[in-house]
Amino acid sequence: MTVTEIKEISAKKVLIITDEEYDLPLSSYDVKKYKILPGSEIDSDLLEEIKEKVIYPVALNKALYLIRAKEYTKHEMEQKLVQSHYPEDIISSVLNELEKNRFIDDERYVENYISCHCAIKSVQAVKITLMTKGIEKDTIEEAIDHYQEENPDQEMILCKQLLEKKYSSGTDEPDFNTVNKAKMFLVRKGFSYSVADSAVKEFFDI
Repeated sequence: MTVTEIKEISAKKVLIITDEEYDLPLSSYDVKKYKILPGSEIDSDLLEEIKEKVIYPVALNKALYLIRAKEYTKHEMEQKLVQSHYPEDIISSVLNELEKNRFIDDERYVENYISCHCAIKSVQAVKITLMTKGIEKDTIEEAIDHYQEENPDQEMILCKQLLEKKYSSGTDEPDFNTVNKAKMFLVRKGFSYSVADSAVKEFFDI
């Protein structure tokens, strides 16, 4: 492959752009070490050496550094590495290594997230958030089903807590509009109509 351009992406990092659409993020030091210039040829042996000794270790260390601060889903970590311009095959290798050692584990992530957030949000709201994190739908639904089996009344409890914050408990004979607005308030929070209806009826004792 032929180097067509060397683009600066940070103070100490450049992107080696090639004619085979395989870009290499390297430090300025490594560019000098391997004598890479526009027009240079990178043969297969040199490419494998750079990938194995430079790019992969740096990408893996970056991922491990990120994980020290917070837990990531596989998709989130993939996006972080894409943003840092790592090639697709390097990203795949890094993700495989992280999964093998359980540094990333979508099932564990989902279980922890549900356990924490279903105490303050509707199941539907939690499900939507998890889907935006790139987690497979089946993984999410299986974990939610398990959570609801162990916490069957959690959504009703949460609905009542929300109603208590919005309305004075013990309101005498609320009118139709008040009841309807209370139900819609809960539905907008992501609760099903049936859960919202039951919670409102119990809260207002109607």
